[in-house]
Amino acid sequence: MAQEIKWKPLGLGGFGGMMTPAASRLVTGVDGERRPHLIINCDMGGVYISRDLGQTWQLFHYRQLRGNAAVKPAFAADYGLPGKPLQIYAGAAFGQMKVTHDGGRNWNFLGPERTVTNFELRLHGEIFVHSEDSSLLLVGASDDSEFFGYNLVDQKARCSNIELNKSVNKINRSIDGGATWQFVASWPDPTATAAIFHETLGFPLAFYFDRRAASEGKVIFAATQKKILVSEDRGATWGEFSIEGLPETETHEPLIRSFAGSSSPNGELRLYCTVKSFEHENRTIDGGVYLWHEDGPWKRLEKLENRRPTNSEDGCRLIQFHQVLTSDEMPELVYVVAANTGFDPMDLDEGVHSTLYRSTNAGLTWDRTFFPFPSHDGTTVVPYNVSNNWATVQKTALLQSQLGSPKPFVSEEPANDAAVSPDQTDVVVWVGTRSYVKQPGQPDNWLSTDSSLVKNGVPENAGPESGWICNGLVVTAVWHYHIDPHDSNRHFIAYTDCNYATSTDAGQSWTWGKYELAGEDSFWQNTVYEIAYDPKPNPTAGKHTRMWGAFASVHDIPNGNLILYHQPGLIDDPNLGTVKDSIGRVGFSEDGWTWTYHQLPGDGSTTKSVTSVSYSQSEAAIYATVFEDGIYRAKDELANDFQWERISDHFDAFPNRRFWRVTAHHDGTLFALITACTAKIGDSIDFDSRNQGVGVYRRAPNSADWQQIGQSVSPPFRWPRDMAVDSDDSNRVYLAVSEPLKNVNRLDGNVVPPEESGVYQWSVVDDTWRRLELNGISGEYRHFSVYIHPTQPDWIYILLEGEIGGLIREHSGLWLSRNGGKDCEAFKQFPFMNIHRVWISKDDPDTMYVCTNGASVWKGPADPVNEFPYHAVESDPPA
Repeated sequence: MAQEIKWKPLGLGGFGGMMTPAASRLVTGVDGERRPHLIINCDMGGVYISRDLGQTWQLFHYRQLRGNAAVKPAFAADYGLPGKPLQIYAGAAFGQMKVTHDGGRNWNFLGPERTVTNFELRLHGEIFVHSEDSSLLLVGASDDSEFFGYNLVDQKARCSNIELNKSVNKINRSIDGGATWQFVASWPDPTATAAIFHETLGFPLAFYFDRRAASEGKVIFAATQKKILVSEDRGATWGEFSIEGLPETETHEPLIRSFAGSSSPNGELRLYCTVKSFEHENRTIDGGVYLWHEDGPWKRLEKLENRRPTNSEDGCRLIQFHQVLTSDEMPELVYVVAANTGFDPMDLDEGVHSTLYRSTNAGLTWDRTFFPFPSHDGTTVVPYNVSNNWATVQKTALLQSQLGSPKPFVSEEPANDAAVSPDQTDVVVWVGTRSYVKQPGQPDNWLSTDSSLVKNGVPENAGPESGWICNGLVVTAVWHYHIDPHDSNRHFIAYTDCNYATSTDAGQSWTWGKYELAGEDSFWQNTVYEIAYDPKPNPTAGKHTRMWGAFASVHDIPNGNLILYHQPGLIDDPNLGTVKDSIGRVGFSEDGWTWTYHQLPGDGSTTKSVTSVSYSQSEAAIYATVFEDGIYRAKDELANDFQWERISDHFDAFPNRRFWRVTAHHDGTLFALITACTAKIGDSIDFDSRNQGVGVYRRAPNSADWQQIGQSVSPPFRWPRDMAVDSDDSNRVYLAVSEPLKNVNRLDGNVVPPEESGVYQWSVVDDTWRRLELNGISGEYRHFSVYIHPTQPDWIYILLEGEIGGLIREHSGLWLSRNGGKDCEAFKQFPFMNIHRVWISKDDPDTMYVCTNGASVWKGPADPVNEFPYHAVESDPPA
């Protein structure tokens, strides 16, 4: 009988875009302790739950629940009460919603089937569950709801293709627990009875139920970016609520950023909102945090300044308040999430962190209660009040080394969102690229919830070389997983956005890679694309394996953000599709910890990214690719004096020189892959005008000539993503090709058939690419990579982006073919959809490491027959 193996996450937590958190009421756990449950969404597709205040997290299987970073989930008002079901409502793909009645073990769709969106538009803002009648639900929807979190208004306005004054928005209502829905307000709608809905109101943001006895349980408020709405019949119809006192802008920029309220049957009603800080033409500044109390009008809470002095010419910088939080349990307790700048420009020079302000008297006075990262003013390090994590200890060490410098490094923690427990109001969850949870009964004591310390004592004593154990909050993309060929306990993860991590105990704990560039003023905080090892033992006494790394300050090469969407921050000229200037280096290390960095000659890596490295054993040489430039080679000298030369002049006539991968076979054959180069023509992406040169190239041993292989394929490939070469036979080459169409899936459920997406094998006999059958894989996936099992040559792993267009697939992006690509079987228990690569050691052929695009690395069985059933919530918690 096959041994069943559980999937287990590895690596460092955090450093992905975490958004739309939610916190429940107190729930009795299996240990008898009462704690709120927490949920976090990630822009990479994962949803995570914690039942121990952030100490550990579990990723929901994507078939149960996939992340929706545009709408906040909602715990039912009676969640955690004795005898009540543990109901949670959450957004799924597009306009879909799901519900669980058992705390997250099982999720079911609400409304129509999943092939059709049940709210016509995408969910936006938050899900509202009436606190006195859980059958009454409200949710907003918009046709302009991208994966950017609903409170990232500035970023949405810049990145969206739909202008604010053109977006269609709605409020949807259900009175039967979500089984059926009706939209009860829509804007802009010139036919609407209420004139207010004739105009553009912006995105729906949040709701609040008035609990005062005089409201008779009927009054509900709703906030949009432009207006506050009110319903006096439990959400059936809507009208305009007063915005007297709120500032008006001279432009159509977003205005209201967040909304919250507090009330009680015998108490007062308070409504809060945050308004985008902005500068009038006369240079006066408006915006901030506003309170409506009883009869109004709205008044700005003056104690929270909306400007901060700077050394810049205008003498101040705007402070943005992203989120306001309060609770009916403690109506005078208010939290406000603040950032020292907006998202445009992201100017970090002044060193004022994003933070959380707290008021215990309804906004009369405020305390700054959250300092997530170290900084310094040139002479002293400014303390922080979060438990140490793998980033704070490294950054503190870096800051100490910079004391006295004229322009000290400043660490900034972006403020995405926050949530507070309704009845445990000193429990707050904060999310950005990292997450923190305010611990109950401990004033201003925040837990870093990314990883747990396992070496060098308690977190307060942690240092740069401390080891950290994965606690499940894995939200970052990984390009490669490596095991040292001379020391099986030394593992290495090549990350997007957070550099790399090393382990000396076979993946049990992890240390974040060193931050600084040796001999340079810059520092790495982005991407390592690949590591190459010297297959020979290191002759230097006391040193470990010699290794080289591909370092770059631009991420997501060659994924859809770059190729299809020309995401701002990645593309310099959308019409030409050129990548922004970056820093790229080839790194060299003898211990995986201390690196020297090589700037390649000429254009080299001066302003471009190094995306792959490969060691040629037959030549004793290291090869590297520089994106949009060429291929470089250096002889491996024992003195570690590497002299680099460019060897790709043959390709200079091509408009596309997006060299993405280089692979050196042990027989001396060299392979190089050029991926897609797209240009933007109007709203369309052009794959053809600048794509000459795309394909796989081969250089025979002892030759200087490159030959493109498989040129006869028609039509030519436009977006090859990755290649695999059999380690025993350099004539056995596989190529993964993605479908270039941007809208493969439409909202109406119709599908555009893939034309070229798939996996191909090169035939050396007739120099053609043969498409593998891959029977069993259905639906429209974007193929990313292919992998050959090191001891089972007929076992081919097919690695896919498991969803396109947001619709949920039946299986993940992880597949195995045991007959060379004819028939495939899915790893059905693997919990995450989007896969980059896998890695298997010859010494342990039954274990596989899966590198995901958004959930770090997972360790599990190399054969799906050995999978253990996966559940984020293993058992039902006691009622």
